[in-house]
Amino acid sequence: MLLAILAMLTGVRPVFAQSGKISGTVTDMKGEPLPGVSVKLTGTKNGTVTDIQGAFSLTADVAKGTLEFSFLGFEMQTVPFTGAAVLNIKMQQATAK
Repeated sequence: MLLAILAMLTGVRPVFAQSGKISGTVTDMKGEPLPGVSVKLTGTKNGTVTDIQGAFSLTADVAKGTLEFSFLGFEMQTVPFTGAAVLNIKMQQATAK
């Protein structure tokens, strides 16, 4: 209790990880939108899929991290982000190996 009062008097505030909105679009190499792409925050269960225009939006409870983009027939991509971000992702078709 004494520490809380002391913190209020000195202006010290606890620091919490900031959450932010991460959004953007996913297209193929020709610029065509890709609906249904899986977008996942690495190391979490937080994710979404792109809409018919290839747009996505999700909230991350971390200031920085990595997103994983995956779609059948395309190479998986991992993309780092810092804070609230707008990302424009171009996915490349997978090649037969």
